[in-house]
Amino acid sequence: MNKIFIDYINEWNQIWGSWNWITITIINVSFEDDISLGGYEFTFILLGLGFYVRIYHTETPLMKKILKRAEEAVNKAKGKMK
Repeated sequence: MNKIFIDYINEWNQIWGSWNWITITIINVSFEDDISLGGYEFTFILLGLGFYVRIYHTETPLMKKILKRAEEAVNKAKGKMK
């Protein structure tokens, strides 16, 4: 089970909104070995711009359980849409 998820991070769009606060990350580098879900995570942010990468390398029992529940929920929603 080799699946990759990549997300782009842009914190600068907060500046032009009407929010209660603004948060800009100066620098953030992190790595995580997610044993329970069988994946690696890497985050890199510099001056509010960055990316997040998750690589699933093993299908653990917990991951199988989550995928089964998600599939059941999708099938149930499809049944209600008809």
